[in-house]
Amino acid sequence: MRIKTKMTLIFSLVAILLFFQNCSAPESLNSSEDSKSSASNLASNYNDINEKVIKPKCLYCHSTFSPGGGLDLTDFDTMMESGTIIPGDPEGSSFYTSLVNGSMPPTTPLDPQNILAIAQWIEDGARDATGQIGNKLPLVNAGNDLYIYEPQNTVTLKGSASDPDGVVVAKVWTQIEGPKTLNIVSPNNLTTEVTGLNVLGHYEFELSVEDDKGDIVTDRVKVSLNPFNNLLPVVSAGLDINIQLPATATSITALAADSDGSIANYLWTQNSGPSIASLSNANTKTVSINGLSLGTYVFKITVTDNKGAESFDLVKVIVDPAAIARTFTDVNNTIFKPKCLNCHQGGNARGGYNMETYAQIMSLVVKNNANESGLFIRCWDDTMPPGNPLSKAEKDKIRDWINTNAPNN
Repeated sequence: MRIKTKMTLIFSLVAILLFFQNCSAPESLNSSEDSKSSASNLASNYNDINEKVIKPKCLYCHSTFSPGGGLDLTDFDTMMESGTIIPGDPEGSSFYTSLVNGSMPPTTPLDPQNILAIAQWIEDGARDATGQIGNKLPLVNAGNDLYIYEPQNTVTLKGSASDPDGVVVAKVWTQIEGPKTLNIVSPNNLTTEVTGLNVLGHYEFELSVEDDKGDIVTDRVKVSLNPFNNLLPVVSAGLDINIQLPATATSITALAADSDGSIANYLWTQNSGPSIASLSNANTKTVSINGLSLGTYVFKITVTDNKGAESFDLVKVIVDPAAIARTFTDVNNTIFKPKCLNCHQGGNARGGYNMETYAQIMSLVVKNNANESGLFIRCWDDTMPPGNPLSKAEKDKIRDWINTNAPNN
């Protein structure tokens, strides 16, 4: 009864929104029941909601590769796992409330009729594509990867699991990869000892949990058994990279070393991004990346030393919109003069770099190539101005000016 009363109020409010949005006569909105009936026709299950709302309005910011705010709406399971949907309770579902208050989507609010459809779908139990009432998947974490050294041959795996709308009824650890020389002491407990790791190399274990609705989720953890006193290699993917459309490609070079051996293997992978990029030479220290689109990507470099120990680092590639033409006068008056001249003028200019004139500034500028221009590089990595880095908008303005031929205007 509580939900029905709330829904009557919701339908009435949305009917009012429709009236003011469309400037319709009152006769076109006979009652909240008419709106409710129309909403039912719009959304009977997840497929309807996905096709009419999620795909066209939400996936740009909330996909597996670009989970804005940690929210992934790629499919029904990830949507329910997010915790933003409470079947039967629209007002308790942050997915719905963020739509009705206009905060999402941030620039193009939904049509009130679609908001009404989502409210109806949630009230009816947030049914999946087959019409089944939605069940939030259990959550599982197998813990952090472990690196051990001989003669150690025992580790403790520490997993965690919970179910946001029920209980976890079953847990099981299994070995997925590695020499079959070991024993999982308590495979049905979240925390268990593993004994018998007697062969050097990599082992992988999977923790599987099942909730009271029968849904099963898994997570994996790696254990590496390394030779005695083998030190981990070190690796750096370098500074984050910024490119501008129409450019859709870049390259990244990793720096890696091993103080007690050598680097035996490089592996580049994509962690996230608005699309799947194409990686060439992913098993070398320099990877070529193609097929980038507007947005932020994260790439991972993993290096393995000659004794099997691994280390990794992450780097962002930010693809910005095409450059906007900027005048030197604007950039000089709003950035260079107020924020740079204090240190870079006259005979005592810091680093010998004087910024009093266009010609002097151009000594660290490569026209149409901000990423090769010392001026932009030192602003981009926050080296300059020291202790008071420029804002993203200010960095973008300098980059745009350089990438549009750095005119003296």
